[in-house]
Amino acid sequence: MAAGAGPAADAPWPVDGPTVWRLITLPGAPDGLFPDIAAAFLASRSLTGLLRPGSEIASLPLPDAETYAGMLRELRPALLRLGEVGGLSPADTAAAEAAVVRRLNELLAGGGPLSPPSVCVCCGTPSAPWEEHCGQCRCAGG
Repeated sequence: MAAGAGPAADAPWPVDGPTVWRLITLPGAPDGLFPDIAAAFLASRSLTGLLRPGSEIASLPLPDAETYAGMLRELRPALLRLGEVGGLSPADTAAAEAAVVRRLNELLAGGGPLSPPSVCVCCGTPSAPWEEHCGQCRCAGG
C-alpha cells in the first residue's frame, strides 16, 4: 500500500518473499521515506530527486542541513540493505552524507558553544550548567 499498489491481495509481487521482507523491515519512521523507497523498489520509481548537488548542500542553513541529514540517515540503510534503488546507490548517499556533515560542522564550528558556560553564583568558578553553586560552595552551604 505504501508503494501505491492497489488493494488486490492476489496480485503478484514484483520480487520474491525474502526481498519483500527486507523491504518491510527497514528501519525508519512510518511517516518518513518508506513510501518513496517502497515505490522506487517495487515500481521502479526514481529517488534521484532526493539528492541535492554539492554546491546546494554547501549553502544550506542549519535547519535545512539537519533535515537533509535526517533524510539521508533514513535513506542510506535502505540502500545498503536493498542495493541500488530508484537510481541511487549507497555510494551516492554516502557522498551526500559526507557533504552535509561538512556543512553541519562548518555551521556549528562558527556558532560557539551550544550552551553558555556556567559559573558558581557564590565564587565565580566554573560549575555544571544545571548547578547554581560549585561543589565547594555547595558543600560549604553556599
